[in-house]
Amino acid sequence: MAQSLSSSSSAALALSFRRTAIACAALQLLVGIAMLTPVMMPTTAHAQTAETKRAYDIPAGQLTSVLQRFGRQAEVMLSFSAELTDGLTSQGIAGQYTVQGGLNAVLEGTGVQALRQQNGGYVLQKMAAPVSRADETTLPSVTVRAERDPVTEGTGSYAVRAASTATKLNLSLRETPQSVTVVTRKQMEDMGAQSLTDIMSEVTGIVVQSLDTERTNYTSRGYQISTYQIDGVNTAYSNGYVKLVSDPAVYDRIEVLRGAAGHTVGAGDPGGTINQVRKR
Repeated sequence: MAQSLSSSSSAALALSFRRTAIACAALQLLVGIAMLTPVMMPTTAHAQTAETKRAYDIPAGQLTSVLQRFGRQAEVMLSFSAELTDGLTSQGIAGQYTVQGGLNAVLEGTGVQALRQQNGGYVLQKMAAPVSRADETTLPSVTVRAERDPVTEGTGSYAVRAASTATKLNLSLRETPQSVTVVTRKQMEDMGAQSLTDIMSEVTGIVVQSLDTERTNYTSRGYQISTYQIDGVNTAYSNGYVKLVSDPAVYDRIEVLRGAAGHTVGAGDPGGTINQVRKR
């Protein structure tokens, strides 16, 4: 008898457990459906609300109050801080508007804009201030002037800004690593030079030797100068005859290099180089 009662109790207990398990499973299913429903449904509802026009009749007033009334009528969530709308007014709206169109009308002239969020609500924020042309800074104009050649004509100076005979670079005489003398256009005019010999007679470290009425030698550092250039290009010279224009009027300046011009003409002439730079 005791064994029969024990078996009945066990069967009843097992049946109770099964019913409880089924009830829990059903409850979990209902909870899952309930959780999924709010996520899916509002998306469609928000889309319809955003695209559908509604009739609004909200009078002008404080921006905060107008926004609150608009949010209730449009059934949309508006997020903004009190500091954003403090002291601002709105002209209100009247007529048929979508949610975005209505918000644009309410916020017109306030410097505030509404940005739609993924959940269908709107966040209000201050518009970026447009850049005014009055605030733009215009730098003063800069004039760049480049000179390929340091011209001396018209400067009225005995000094030259740069010379290129020694290095082919327009370096100042102080930067040039060799001894160079430059006779400017002003200096040639003041000395009344009529020939290259007249000019070379006034150049430091140069000895002028006249062999006859046509031949003249220029000596530097104990060596005869046999390297002559026009605008930096070597010219023909042989037997004491210089194939050059003798009138200095065509030259802007005469650059005289004392010592070898190995930087620019290979081994170079140990005496020096005379470069006659023509006017441009």
